[in-house]
Amino acid sequence: MGYVDERRGAERYGELLLLLEGAEAARGILEGALEDADDYVTADEAQAALAALGSIRRLPSGGTVVGGRGRPLEARRAEAADKALQEFRAGALTVDYSGEERDDLDRIVGAQVVVELEDLADPGGELLQFSAAGVLSNYHAEWGIATLPGCGGVLARLDLEFRTPRRFSLRLIFDVALHQWALRALELTGRCTVNVRVGGEERRVRVRAPRSAQLTTALTVVRMLDLETTLFELV
Repeated sequence: MGYVDERRGAERYGELLLLLEGAEAARGILEGALEDADDYVTADEAQAALAALGSIRRLPSGGTVVGGRGRPLEARRAEAADKALQEFRAGALTVDYSGEERDDLDRIVGAQVVVELEDLADPGGELLQFSAAGVLSNYHAEWGIATLPGCGGVLARLDLEFRTPRRFSLRLIFDVALHQWALRALELTGRCTVNVRVGGEERRVRVRAPRSAQLTTALTVVRMLDLETTLFELV
């Protein structure tokens, strides 16, 4: 007989996110020094690279890590965690990964996600208007990352700021643990097909997103925890 072991603390997620972000920053500084100094790194340059790691502290119990929109990851204490997560989720649509309905090729050529709407007037319905317009839409896309206290998860948020043919913003929320295939495909190709379902109809809208060091970090964290965590134990 087995049972599912839920030992993925949100604090572990947060600490690993911060640690990997610091390691990425330190590596970037060292790589730049190597390029500029013909493979010779001074003690000061090495110290500057390690300072990014030295600034990392443990995540307070019940806290969260939030980052994105050009800002580095920040740790928030428990008393500020709820407000930070409310702001992170504000106005966002939760999406599903459609891997169970598509073949594995979709996982390679680009992310396939689903948005369920009850009415075209719901947030997200604007995507169909853009798709039907036949006009090239101009928009800016950025990623945001947040950890969930108490349930050990990481959320990724894709912010789409459309500029033409009219201005509006759309936020898509991904559960990183559930959407690893879709997010990795999106990171590799930059492409995401959003299947918008309204009633019995489904229409596809294609969007693009930039590569993101924070998203890559979050995917790395989940992969690390998947390898380390015992999902089933004999009793």
